[in-house]
Amino acid sequence: MLRLSHRKWLSSRSAPSIVNSRLLSGRRGGPALLSKIYLPITRAPHRKQDDSLRSAQLLQQAGFIRQSSAGIFSFLPFGQRVIEKLEDIVEEEMLAIGAGKIALPNLLPPTLWQKTGRWQSTGAELWRLQDRRRAQMLLAPTHEEEITALVNNDIVSEKALPARLFQIGRKFRDEARPRGGLLRCREFLMKDLYTFDASKELARATYEEVKAAYCRIFDRIGVPYSVAQADTGNIGGTASHEFHYVSSAGEDTLISCPQCNYTANAELAIAAAPTAAEALDAEDCSATLAELPAHNQLVVVITPLHAQLNHVKLAKVADGAKLMASGKALDAWDGIQILLDRQCASLDPDSVMELVTAALHGVSPSTIWSTPPACAVHDLVFAKAGDGCSVCKTGLETHTSIEIGHTFLLGDKYSAALGATFARTKQDEQMQSPFEMGCYGIGITRLLGAIAEVWSDDNGLVWPPSIAPYETCVLPVKLSHKAAAVALASSRVHNTVIDDRTHLSFGSRMRDAELVGYPEIIVIGQRWDVEQKVEVHTRRNGAKKIVSKAELGRDPSPKL
Repeated sequence: MLRLSHRKWLSSRSAPSIVNSRLLSGRRGGPALLSKIYLPITRAPHRKQDDSLRSAQLLQQAGFIRQSSAGIFSFLPFGQRVIEKLEDIVEEEMLAIGAGKIALPNLLPPTLWQKTGRWQSTGAELWRLQDRRRAQMLLAPTHEEEITALVNNDIVSEKALPARLFQIGRKFRDEARPRGGLLRCREFLMKDLYTFDASKELARATYEEVKAAYCRIFDRIGVPYSVAQADTGNIGGTASHEFHYVSSAGEDTLISCPQCNYTANAELAIAAAPTAAEALDAEDCSATLAELPAHNQLVVVITPLHAQLNHVKLAKVADGAKLMASGKALDAWDGIQILLDRQCASLDPDSVMELVTAALHGVSPSTIWSTPPACAVHDLVFAKAGDGCSVCKTGLETHTSIEIGHTFLLGDKYSAALGATFARTKQDEQMQSPFEMGCYGIGITRLLGAIAEVWSDDNGLVWPPSIAPYETCVLPVKLSHKAAAVALASSRVHNTVIDDRTHLSFGSRMRDAELVGYPEIIVIGQRWDVEQKVEVHTRRNGAKKIVSKAELGRDPSPKL
């Protein structure tokens, strides 16, 4: 489902909740004063910033973040305020679905990861280290194993289910090439939720409930997003969805239908099945070699010349098949299987054998294997723009995007591997069953970077009111206007800061306000002296209007 229309900023225009009251500007001492806040704004790229992505540059220049080293950042007061507002929205919605907040350790022994196989399969991105006794440890990129063991120790009966536990904490990933500022880091902040249910049906219901909560989270933030069917990847499971912001800076590609809103990650997207008129001849097809090491089988994949083989789809239909990396002799394989893409399904047996023989460097399969190779037809290529939608046949579109959230229906992948079970009664018989699990992540720091990327312009950042460091900046033109600024800011019901910096000209402060991206800028100038009126600038659309003191008093929060 592609959500490209704005919804109301549900959280930003209403009274603050108990959770986010810590972010109010009108605490002891009156309104926030910019002269008292650490906000190191610079017009030049920061000396440590080696990333050309616009959001990374803007966040550095506007004084939100500083780069410590490749893929590792410090968050300054304004950046931390945005993070805390994001955390508040996420936490409120997690609590609303009955999830309890926890904190799991980031430094873990490898024992549980070895049992699930992820110690071996995760690869070089898993941050491994040793303690002083040379015992292996890891910095957690995620916590499926740890939370499963924890719940298994505490829940012994079906009566204690369901269980929903979430945390917001640091994660670590040893990226080979950290890039994109906050979009691909080695240390990052994430919200992860883990759910435990007694049956597949209950787990599926939980999954849909959490997906709905995610939609509410992103609706409240106020930036258009899309929800896409996705591959489960290294996390595993039986179902997965990704939440994305459409942006040319993203590393993901979404395939969507403008008519019925079908949306899927390119790895999983399915186009409409080819018609008889679209069937291909042998000269329009080619063969690629792959292997199934676990079964010592050779796989020949026949696809259209004009299409790209989808390795994820191949691995799903051929039990983890990968492009052939070994160079062992053909007669050393125990067998061969042939996979045809749907567009090549009408090829006659002779044409198939010609393509297979060509892929085997001129050796016919019949000279090696006495039984004919098995053939199967699957969807094996990437869907692309212009292909028919598998739901309604409308031409598909492609969008480059940034992933900001991911949901997984895990089933019993982790509970079965770790022996995590609970007692249940089925047909009057007591039995042990593995937990049915789900895991759900939102990258908090990545979300900050993604919003900065998709909501910015030539003048700087443009924050949605729900998460802006301050929703309003009151800007007195002259020092004599400061008292009026304090009185006006004190009457506002939402987060307001006064730019009272005396060492900068009005023009410099106005440019800084646009760079920082306050949703609303109120200028107190000459009109105030004469008419008791101010200029209200709306950052998102550049609109400007003159508002009287009386109007501000009647409506302390002008609609943006």
